[in-house]
Amino acid sequence: MIYLIKRIFALLLLFYSVICFSSSSETLPVNKNKLVFSFDQIEVVENEKMGLLGGSYLFPMGAGFYTGLGVYGAVTGDRGGFFTGGLQLTWDKALTQEYFFSAQLFGGGGGGGAAPQGGGLMYRTSMEIGKNFTNNRVAAGISYINFPNGEIESHQLTFSYSRYFDNLHLSGYRPPSAVLNSWRKALNKGFSSTQQTFSLQFLSYYPDDENKGRSGKALKQRMDMLGVRWSRKLKNNYWFEFETAGAVSGGIDGFAQVLGGISYRLPLHKWFTFNSGSLVGAAGGGDVDTGGGGIVRAYTGIDILLSNHWQINNQIGINWAVDGEFLAPFTSINLVYAFSSFYPAAPELVRFNNQEIYWRQLRIRSGIQTYFSMNPASRKSNNVEPVNVDLASLKLDAYINSWMFLSGHALGAATGGAGGYAAGLVGPGFQFGRYVSVELLLGAAGGGGLAVGAGKIFQPMLNLELPINKSLGFEVSLGYIEAIGGGMSAPVSNFSIAYYFMQPYQ
Repeated sequence: MIYLIKRIFALLLLFYSVICFSSSSETLPVNKNKLVFSFDQIEVVENEKMGLLGGSYLFPMGAGFYTGLGVYGAVTGDRGGFFTGGLQLTWDKALTQEYFFSAQLFGGGGGGGAAPQGGGLMYRTSMEIGKNFTNNRVAAGISYINFPNGEIESHQLTFSYSRYFDNLHLSGYRPPSAVLNSWRKALNKGFSSTQQTFSLQFLSYYPDDENKGRSGKALKQRMDMLGVRWSRKLKNNYWFEFETAGAVSGGIDGFAQVLGGISYRLPLHKWFTFNSGSLVGAAGGGDVDTGGGGIVRAYTGIDILLSNHWQINNQIGINWAVDGEFLAPFTSINLVYAFSSFYPAAPELVRFNNQEIYWRQLRIRSGIQTYFSMNPASRKSNNVEPVNVDLASLKLDAYINSWMFLSGHALGAATGGAGGYAAGLVGPGFQFGRYVSVELLLGAAGGGGLAVGAGKIFQPMLNLELPINKSLGFEVSLGYIEAIGGGMSAPVSNFSIAYYFMQPYQ
């Protein structure tokens, strides 16, 4: 199994090397990124099916290849709380002007919902034939899903929908000011902008006595969630919304959710905006009975403007499981950062007229994280041998300035008898030159039989990066993880490939 993990890591190196060498920091490339949603009805065990909804955010590598983050979650069946996350690779080939062939490869980790996923390592491959509709695509084909150290292996039909959108992706680490100036001139001549927001979310559910968990016990406690939310303006005050969150209190460690949908925002005053929307997605885990995992949310709220870039968003609403027992009102508060991103302007659109343009340095890190010698005190069962737990690791960093960045981590167990364990972490990082950085991370975790208490975790990390070139680096990290109020604690290591790029914003 360690051999398989090493092969996945070698693939990560290859993928990001291709990205690095296929881009140039001397140009201003416009890429067609895409969002892809898929559905597979897989066989979990004999005569039991589970509907798996997939979502991927992909950007082009050249020659028809795309890569990025993929997430899969159960939405039908009886395995609510089953999630996996990892790296997605796609190759598209045009057959005619309207039709295309597509092949996909996914590798990652996760599980849950008491499924027989073993350590959690998951592979998915698929082949599809589809049709183009301007910036939209639909496709159908055959997929294969395998958990090589578990019992799930399934072939099935698959269906997908893709949405393309223009995006600037400028490969490299802090180019010279002369290059930035030439980019700024190009932006003012031929680009327009669209609004986006990124939020840190605190959400609380208030289940009543009618809510029963999978164990049959009533869910009486308030359930607190910590997560992140991203939104992008579409047209006529409509927005696309995406969020993910995990439980940090309420005795339901392992509960997580991934949701997406549409909202409507109506300005009421220059300081206040009304918002309302509906989201759908996957949720479950812990003792929360969401049935197959499909969940729907309806909400309304108010955005309060604090400055040009900062807002507070308050919401109230209700969540209900499509075929489970979970139905609960909620409140949420979001700390929102608002900005505008760029896309090619149509001739009738107004340009920027030399408005101020800023440059955000971003970084993606992909690799393998290890919790060392997870002893019985770190697990819910004392009958497990103290072995290492290996996790697929994906990280996204946004630099505030040359010495500080904000980081978000997503991890899913792949080996070590912890299949179903997943963690999400956020926190500040401090950069010391190109080579050394420190992170202080807080987050939510659960599942896989690891003793995380209510789900809150703390993880400081020390990172050493060895640059390969202006865009790519190899990173070695050491740290420590501890569950706040739980029994889990362990030294941590991480080996990653780091890829740097930039995007302009206002």
